[in-house]
Amino acid sequence: FMQLAPGIIALIMIKMVTKKNDLLVFIKGLNQKKAGWLWIGLSVIVPLLMVFVCDFIYRILSKDSFERYGNSAVTWSIWFVIAVMIGCIGEEIGWRGYLLPLFSERYSLLLSSVFVGAMWGIWHFQFSEGFGFALFIVTTIEMSIIITWLYYKGNQNLITAVIFHIVFNYCSQYLY
Repeated sequence: FMQLAPGIIALIMIKMVTKKNDLLVFIKGLNQKKAGWLWIGLSVIVPLLMVFVCDFIYRILSKDSFERYGNSAVTWSIWFVIAVMIGCIGEEIGWRGYLLPLFSERYSLLLSSVFVGAMWGIWHFQFSEGFGFALFIVTTIEMSIIITWLYYKGNQNLITAVIFHIVFNYCSQYLY
């Protein structure tokens, strides 16, 4: 539930910095706009393709076996599913729901995506160290750019970002 922190911090910042009713406006606005089925569909398909194509290329280059696909160690319990969903929702409220619009008031969407992606990667510093950490930051920046594209094409509906994040996390957990 540590992943809820970006969303909680966003809510605290809105409450502290803005007018009294802005918090309610923010919460209502997170999902009021219609995203369209195309962008919701792409929020599922794009991360699936990203993870599985990268894994396929890795297995071919490293000559790793494809037999491992059927032997995933992930526990698909209801608690695992709920934890991943809640974590992704909490992060996306903070990253795309609050921080991205804040940065995009001052910078281009591309630069704002890079800033958010870098902060998102730093937020997950415990996942790797050294060169792996640098690659992780690059990955979160890349994903942030893609999620921002989907988010804005999907009429700034946070559900596109949340779905992308959830699907990416599930695919990554399944394979690794």
